[in-house]
Amino acid sequence: MAPQTYMAPHGQIYVNEQPMSPDDVVIPNRPENMSIHSMFDKDRWIWFDPMTDPVFLKKQKIREILVKYEHEFEHINLVYPPHEREGWSLQITEAERWLDDNEYETPMIDLLLTVRDRNESKEDFVNSIMEKSNQFKQLYAWLTGQQQKMYNEVILIPDDEQHYEEIRDYVVEYLPIPTSQ
Repeated sequence: MAPQTYMAPHGQIYVNEQPMSPDDVVIPNRPENMSIHSMFDKDRWIWFDPMTDPVFLKKQKIREILVKYEHEFEHINLVYPPHEREGWSLQITEAERWLDDNEYETPMIDLLLTVRDRNESKEDFVNSIMEKSNQFKQLYAWLTGQQQKMYNEVILIPDDEQHYEEIRDYVVEYLPIPTSQ
């Protein structure tokens, strides 16, 4: 039996005379004129060179947009751990309701004030919660708008050889939120 090229369900590609598992599928053998670094695209069912393929490059550019987007939020992740961020919506809800009605009960805010022990008034703390909420909303909108714009711009570039350089040269850069003077 002649060797065949197989792909396992998890994506590993190997050459063997028979499949290692019944779920492995036969794929076309890598063309002899292609580099050993070539990759197989199971969506297009072709082998390609990752250094020259515009479709692969476009996927990498989109991945870069998303990775850099996540990176932009790292300072928030460092300053505010996940469990603290999970409580933000509860703090904001209590703060908004208290601002509408100073008689509204705010058990979370009251306990935070007590445990924080910073000698701050409830009004100051509520205003601080609302200010930080507004700052985060602005940052989120600013970065997410840029992410969506870049994503759409890259998606609209045709993924053919004539546009390879345009895809390659597309700069993924998040601009800082403008500060009000």
